[in-house]
Amino acid sequence: MYLKPFLLSSLLLITLFNCESSDIISPKQRGYPRVEFPTGKLVDYKQANIPIHFQYPDYYLLTKDSSLIGDAGNKDNWFNLQLPSLNGSVHFSYYPVTRENELDKLVNDAFKMAHFHNKKANYIDEVQLNISPNVTGIEFHIKGPAATPYQFYLTDNKKHFVRGVFYVKSKIDIDSLAPIHDFMIKDIQKIIDQFSWTE
Repeated sequence: MYLKPFLLSSLLLITLFNCESSDIISPKQRGYPRVEFPTGKLVDYKQANIPIHFQYPDYYLLTKDSSLIGDAGNKDNWFNLQLPSLNGSVHFSYYPVTRENELDKLVNDAFKMAHFHNKKANYIDEVQLNISPNVTGIEFHIKGPAATPYQFYLTDNKKHFVRGVFYVKSKIDIDSLAPIHDFMIKDIQKIIDQFSWTE
């Protein structure tokens, strides 16, 4: 019975003594990861089995795509430009336009894959690309918390089709990734601007 008033008064005294601190406590500001952007020179992309040419910065690593998804017959036509320092990569897939890979089907697949991200995206901005008379396409700017912020396809509307998808492997907030997205998208757009077919 006397225990309750004793406990209450003890708690009140402890609270008062803890409030006497003259230090002002304020919340810490949000921090964002520091990003060091690489610099380098341009190198030529040329592969005997893929009739495309472009230049890319030498800080990207050119690798074969090792994923198990997709048509095994076209695996030799898939490659990545990886940027390990920013944990980003651009996946490229080249398809010759044939009876099995009709242009309309390839274009529809590119739209389906881009719009698949509508589940998470705030919106998708489609921009027409007219690089040269024989290099046209569309770039998809995907805004919001989607897995990929940028996709594109290029074609000559006759024999060739290339699709590219940009990813950053990270669980960091989209706002924090914005500088990385901007940096890599500018690199991709420079690749697209001087893209050509070799045959």
